[in-house]
Amino acid sequence: MKKRGMTSKMIIGLIIAAIGFIFLTVLLMRSIKIVDPEREVCALSVTHRSSFNLGPWEPGREYIPLNCKTQKLCLQGSGDNCATTGVISTPKNKVTNIKLSDKEREVQIEILDVVSDAMYRCHDMLGKGKLNFMPHSLWDTNYCVICTRIGVDDETKAKGNIPVVTQEMLNEYMQDRVVPNSEISYLEFIYGTRDADDMKLYIEEAGQKIEERGRGSIDLEKISATDIDLNKGSYAIIAQAIPDGTIGNWLGATVGGVAVAGGIIAVPLTLGSSLSVTGVGIAVLAGGGAGMTFYTASTPNKEFTYGMPMAVQYESDSLKVLNCYEFEGAP
Repeated sequence: MKKRGMTSKMIIGLIIAAIGFIFLTVLLMRSIKIVDPEREVCALSVTHRSSFNLGPWEPGREYIPLNCKTQKLCLQGSGDNCATTGVISTPKNKVTNIKLSDKEREVQIEILDVVSDAMYRCHDMLGKGKLNFMPHSLWDTNYCVICTRIGVDDETKAKGNIPVVTQEMLNEYMQDRVVPNSEISYLEFIYGTRDADDMKLYIEEAGQKIEERGRGSIDLEKISATDIDLNKGSYAIIAQAIPDGTIGNWLGATVGGVAVAGGIIAVPLTLGSSLSVTGVGIAVLAGGGAGMTFYTASTPNKEFTYGMPMAVQYESDSLKVLNCYEFEGAP
């Protein structure tokens, strides 16, 4: 009887200890930043490529490849599987499924969360625009990194009821979302400003400069309010390294007359010069009626201009107008 009593006490003690261990583990996991191995590998290769340079030949940028695998996300609205024609799994790069809510307002927030997190991840792993990861031999085309591909499963997409997210909504969301283990917002981390209204001011200044230079007529309000509409297809989070001198070429060559037929206008800014954003790029699709904006930053060594991460519909016209002819990352 005595032995049985001791055994019961031991079992009760083990159960209490196990419960306590699980409780402490949960608390610990919540306090530790989740490690993203693929992001860490990419960030390390960016650092190596930009730093391993000896003299004018810069062998690091010539021979060290970027080890940056495109993150693939499928937003799953129904069913157990996430099948989308826009984002395809491969044996070496599988799609991560993300379950969406069945409430439209919550889905909109979930899309904002996914897109803003992908932009933060991209900016962070590419050295925040401070490291020159562009190949040394690249002179006249943009070097673009496809950090993330985002799509919605075909069954949900066919219904056409995925809520649309505007650029203004995204900026306001990033203004309120805080980087893990810090007091810095996503907006400040990427763009260097705490106020989403500054993004509107950047566009307004760009518009004024375009008009002053007589560079054409563009519906800036329409372009600055570019929507992220996943009902139309998949999107990509893309960052750019723009060769030195290319911005001047855009200003002189791609815009003329009274309308923009296609191309990019890149406008240097004086507004908020102490912040990260130092320019606005306006990519205008053929016809001049639609397009997109992206924000640029001068790099410390002035060798290239950094195009901050942006959400772009993943189709040929959008990629073509961004002049992205050199890519890193899987399609």
